[in-house]
Amino acid sequence: MRFLLRRAGFYLLAGFVAITLNFLIPRLMTGSPADIIMARFQGKLDPRALDSMKAAFGFVDGPLPEQYGIYLQNLFQGNLGTSVASFPLPVAGVIGTALGWTMGLVGIATLIAFTIGLLLGIYAAWRRGKFLDTKVLPILSVLGAFPIFFVALFFLYAFGMNLHWFPILHSYDISLTEDWASPEFIGSVLQHAILPATAILLSSVGGWMLGMRNNMINVLG
Repeated sequence: MRFLLRRAGFYLLAGFVAITLNFLIPRLMTGSPADIIMARFQGKLDPRALDSMKAAFGFVDGPLPEQYGIYLQNLFQGNLGTSVASFPLPVAGVIGTALGWTMGLVGIATLIAFTIGLLLGIYAAWRRGKFLDTKVLPILSVLGAFPIFFVALFFLYAFGMNLHWFPILHSYDISLTEDWASPEFIGSVLQHAILPATAILLSSVGGWMLGMRNNMINVLG
């Protein structure tokens, strides 16, 4: 239970930091998302709409703490603003489109990590002081100390962008029709899921393994 509470506290802290950085970084940069949209449309939008677009993206007048308060208020009310990448779609709609894929990926990868971690933890407790316990467990524990998105970004850069072994966009090849009866479509989904699933697995299996190993040792004595 203590391990689960520590993990929950870590994720809450990581979420708060991510939310704060998401607020600060665009406001510390030159320009705003509205300026990016205006440049993208190359004069096709009325310049008088710039102020309204800035408000839609959350860039309101006032001191930074006051803006942060409005940002948090909108966030907790479910108003996530307008997407820059998919303008003019709302962010909530973009997230909703990808939510099912994300939940499926995270759910399956976490279940696999939980199962593997429990089995490895039992074996490490049984073979205490051996290779799995003294070498593999510390390495997996160190990987588990890094936020999952750090590991995912490294995999994306190394195996996706540099080596081109795996795709880096979408949940499947967008040239295919979504058809779960098609082996080609299923193969494309699995290929796209390898990098993020592996990142989740490596970042979480060590925690489950360590927890089970310690619990087994306490039980066995």
